Amino acid sequence: MAPSALEFLARTDRAKLKAFPLVAPMAQPHSTSPLSHLWIEQSPMAIAVFDQRLRCIVASELWCKIHQIQPDQVKGATFGELMPTLPLHWQTALDQALQGNPTSHEGELLNIPQSKREWVRWEATPWRDTQGKIAGVMWSSTVLTKQRKQALRRQQQEEHIRTIINHSVQLMALLTPEGRILEVNSTTLAWARLQRESVLGLLFWDVPWWEMSVSNQAKLKGAIAKAANGEWVQREITVYRGDQVTVLNFSITPITDERGEVCYLLPEGQDITERKTAQQAMIRQEANWNAAQKLAQVGIWEWDILTGAVVWSEGVFRIYGLNLEQLPPSLDRQVELIYEGDRQRFYTTLYNTIYHEEPYDLEFRIIRSDESLRYIHAQGQPRRTEQGEVSHLFGILLDITDRKQLEFQLQRSQNQLLDLEKMSSLGQLLAGVAHEINNPVNFIYGNLTHADNYIQDLLNLVSLYQTTYPQPAPAIQEEIEAIDLEFLIEDLPQLFSSLQVGADRIKEIVVSLRHFSRMDEAEMKPVDIYQGLESTLMILQNRLKPRADSVGILIVKNYSELPKIEGYGGQLNQVFMNILSNAIDALEEREGQPEQKQKPSQITITTEVVSTGKAIQIRFVDNGPGIPPGIQRRLFEPFFTTKPVGKGTGLGLAISYQIITEKHHGELLCYSSPTMGTEFKITLPIQQEAG
Repeated sequence: MAPSALEFLARTDRAKLKAFPLVAPMAQPHSTSPLSHLWIEQSPMAIAVFDQRLRCIVASELWCKIHQIQPDQVKGATFGELMPTLPLHWQTALDQALQGNPTSHEGELLNIPQSKREWVRWEATPWRDTQGKIAGVMWSSTVLTKQRKQALRRQQQEEHIRTIINHSVQLMALLTPEGRILEVNSTTLAWARLQRESVLGLLFWDVPWWEMSVSNQAKLKGAIAKAANGEWVQREITVYRGDQVTVLNFSITPITDERGEVCYLLPEGQDITERKTAQQAMIRQEANWNAAQKLAQVGIWEWDILTGAVVWSEGVFRIYGLNLEQLPPSLDRQVELIYEGDRQRFYTTLYNTIYHEEPYDLEFRIIRSDESLRYIHAQGQPRRTEQGEVSHLFGILLDITDRKQLEFQLQRSQNQLLDLEKMSSLGQLLAGVAHEINNPVNFIYGNLTHADNYIQDLLNLVSLYQTTYPQPAPAIQEEIEAIDLEFLIEDLPQLFSSLQVGADRIKEIVVSLRHFSRMDEAEMKPVDIYQGLESTLMILQNRLKPRADSVGILIVKNYSELPKIEGYGGQLNQVFMNILSNAIDALEEREGQPEQKQKPSQITITTEVVSTGKAIQIRFVDNGPGIPPGIQRRLFEPFFTTKPVGKGTGLGLAISYQIITEKHHGELLCYSSPTMGTEFKITLPIQQEAG
């Protein structure tokens, strides 16, 4: 490796440095040797020399040229004045050099004023006066060659890709264009049950990711060859490992350099076995529905348009839930039994059938006398007189409620699978983010106290100086006034107090994220209800606190001492999140209304052990507008929502109900009235019954 500019200077001109001291001690600034200045100014290397206050003493012409600075402007100017766009880590390097620690960077892309961006290698080295004391910093810069620039770009690109791979939860690796493995992430290694050291450097198709036949190897070679030519390759493949069958969505992405040439290949696999299994299950269920329709009983009806007479078979009475002994209702009465939202479509279909003589095929809903909702499929056609006029309508009715419920169940299951997959990924992401944040936060948190003590020591020292030397030198007095020392002494402790509050807040958020991210627990564990509630409230804090357009929502906590219960902590957190989010949505609807000023928005959370001692209760009560009785009956139906399109899926409370009742064998109830707000009450057993 070639020596740096400062190393070369030290080797070749050590004698000159001894003969012509660069700068005398700081107490004698005017004893600098003109000859040494001239020698540095005309040096073939890019060098600048600064004193302890980082004011430039001398700089070579090449250094000025690299940084686009006029030579006559450098002397006496500070480093910051010469480089107003100074990167923050350069200041750190300067501070380190003044403490005797050289710092260098092998290559950095810099924004040079009045010039294009340049890749520059730099080095900051302390220099000493004739007494051996550090007197300042020598700074050297070198513009990199084209080949070195390309190598650095390639290195940074590879490091960036490696970071993405290692943080991905998908199966990922990094290959050369020839197919050799450069990197593979832990997810892939765990899935394939392989060690990292055993696969690096091998050809991708030579590694036993799964049972590799000659045919599979040939297919992989062909896919890699296509990707090496710049083509994105994507396939759905089924792989076998013993008795285990896995379906992968497999792709290879070519990555190119600035010249458009492929430099890396990025294979990625996503396990879609569960999704494919669910799709196959849906196909089987659809086939079963078709068979069930053929075997289902149907109802036959006829309507005499001229007389208004209606004839029903027994099947139609059963579909409508009416007594077989009564007469069929008139068409107008029959329309009253149809769900209000479907009546206009029913009338439109009748009109088209009568006046356009079109057969009809219609689905609509009816409300039975017991207020149950049924889905009906109707088919029929008009009947004509001898003169060709439409005189009757007749057709069949089929109750398809069971089929619709199966469709909803399957759709709910599919959405739950997707939701669980998203929540699992979110949990992993939150846990990763919390972990990554926690380390630097602990560093900051642990050093704040020491920094505060150091500052207090420095302030005490300043106070002692002021007491001992009440009449400072003019230069010191000017600096005191320039920095407003009195304000600084008063404000600095408050600043550190604010930093301490901020660090405490970050630690609380990190803990909440780690608690809330437990979405993928496969087994029941002891669950701390308070921990889950507090984590959820912490995440929702941004919606609860006052803002410019909102006075905020008050949280009242009536907590009783609760034992830990047996359950799935992540899923219960999801229930708390759904209920509290809905309460916040309801309270936000009354923002700016007169009643809000009279009765500020509030959510009360109450916990207690029930009288039997075998279960606990959690109640969420808001003072919002309440829920109408008609909507309350359907709150826990899948896909039912009163929110605008795009703001609600109708699955939040349905999933919450399933988590509480099916997964935890508990109870979820809702009480509401238009004037008293809404209460959701959760009852959970402390111990789950065996089996």
